[in-house]
Amino acid sequence: MHKDKVQRLAERLIEKETIVLRDLQEILGDRPYDLGAEMNEYIKISDEHQSRVEELGNFVSLDEKLNGRINEFIENRVELDKKSNLY
Repeated sequence: MHKDKVQRLAERLIEKETIVLRDLQEILGDRPYDLGAEMNEYIKISDEHQSRVEELGNFVSLDEKLNGRINEFIENRVELDKKSNLY
């Protein structure tokens, strides 16, 4: 029982290097007692922050793809212009 949880915890640490409370809860399960109102509020705020970070990461990824396509277009245009003796 515990060996499986330790194995999953080790795999998660290898995967992410740093884990958070949600990772521990997912692997080990909920704690046998309440964390308290302040900790629950902290977790709620932390989860909201993480969601915003993930959304921002998606925008950054789209921006990188767009920049890559723009650069590719420019490079192709330069090559076409060179072949056309415009340079």
